[in-house]
Parts: sequence; structure tokens; C-alpha cells
Amino acid sequence: MDHTPFAYTNINVLDRQPFTPMERFLRLSRTYLVGITIEWGAYSDAPLDGDGADSPGEMEALLSPLLPAAHRWRGLALAVRNYSLTFPVLGSFQWIAA
Repeated sequence: MDHTPFAYTNINVLDRQPFTPMERFLRLSRTYLVGITIEWGAYSDAPLDGDGADSPGEMEALLSPLLPAAHRWRGLALAVRNYSLTFPVLGSFQWIAA
């Protein structure tokens, strides 16, 4: 398993999935570039406000393990149902060197 880092270069994060597989893929991909796809609430039937709503705090928690590996991002695709969830993503880019 440790001898195939290229197999772990595509990271897909689905709605409220535990972050453990994402962190494992980052570690196992070693120094390879990674492609990240985040589908957060895109297919959810939960209401946009009130109980069960998607929150920017959840998105910030998702990004925290990804940001230290930003220098290895090949690409980032983001699918969200609630537009306010894009702001934490865009705000985190200010800390990434181009």
C-alpha cells in the first residue's frame, strides 16, 4: 500500500464524510500532486437555514488539514448548495502562496 502513492492522488470529499480518509490519502500520496473534489451539501435535502443547515464553520474544519498541503494541489473542485460556503474557501486562499 505504501509503494503506490499515485493511487492516492485523487481525493473526493462527500457531504459530511469523516475526514480520516482525506488525511490518509494526503499522507499516502507522499509528494505527488493531488486533485481535490469537495461535494458539500450539493445533493442534500437538508434546509438551507435552521437545523441541519450547512455551516461555514464545517467548511473551515474541512479545509484545515488540506491547507498545509496546498503546495501539492493539482486542482480543487468545489460543489456546494449554499453559496455562503464558498467564502471560507476563498478566504483561505489569501494564505496560500501562488
